Amino acid sequence: MKVLITSISAVICEDLVNISNYKKFSRNDKLIIYSNSRNKNLKTDFNIDWTNQESIKNSGISEIVFDVVINTAGVAYQMNAINQNPYTFLSESNLITKNILLNLRFNQFIQISSPSIYYVDWLKRKKFDLNKTHNLGEIKLSDDILAKTYCYEFKKNINIVRPQSILSKREEPREINGHVFSELTFKILNKQLNFLDIKALSTQELVFLSPKYMWIDIFKLLLKNSENIVKVIKGKEKITIIQFVKEICSFGFQKKIIDKDVTIKFKDKEITFSSNNVKFRKTNNYQFQLIRNYLKYHYEK
Repeated sequence: MKVLITSISAVICEDLVNISNYKKFSRNDKLIIYSNSRNKNLKTDFNIDWTNQESIKNSGISEIVFDVVINTAGVAYQMNAINQNPYTFLSESNLITKNILLNLRFNQFIQISSPSIYYVDWLKRKKFDLNKTHNLGEIKLSDDILAKTYCYEFKKNINIVRPQSILSKREEPREINGHVFSELTFKILNKQLNFLDIKALSTQELVFLSPKYMWIDIFKLLLKNSENIVKVIKGKEKITIIQFVKEICSFGFQKKIIDKDVTIKFKDKEITFSSNNVKFRKTNNYQFQLIRNYLKYHYEK
């Protein structure tokens, strides 16, 4: 079975090589993983710019018949930039998806989508408020439609996978254009801010998912002839945002990265995390383990 990953440099592709070597994924047929990346630090079979027809043609990838194409390529998660230039990002993302569909030969297509499309609800409204739309959701939805209509017209099997809240160690802590885990981690441990204003309720629940378990579910689709479906992949258990912030602070106090109390103003309350609280409680909770592994990876080097 020949499988192509269209962009192994995506943050969701963390540990993909190790996962794909699991025996249970290749017990019925030899699983050959082809990968593409423009990241020079990654060893891949192809170095294709999907926005460039010449790059695609020169790669020779169109000569290979793949059993499955898993499309991870697309615009980077940069919410601020996307909101400022939504049409630019939409056009680029659509061009990438279209070029992949038109230039590759395959039997099954797995489109990696996003749960952000569920925030695109303006079609249900009588009035359209441009300021309340979700630009990333619209981009992902338009790519899904491109992939679905192409596969339906040309009789290809398609699965649209929407993994929720991937917590990938590849996404380094950063102040802007990151997910909640990378932004809050950066502000507390890198900038060492002792006061943050978070526009969320302290009880808001987070459900993170590791790339490993996302890919295990995706590879299971290769082992069975499933119907054309939309599959939502969720993490196990839950954690509130206040528990999440407490984990970051406790880690920072314990490792002596920060030494001052941290105060967080939520929508419903203001809470101060004391620098005297340096203990981690033992837990088997999946969410706490993911967060602790993320913090150790980036701050215990």
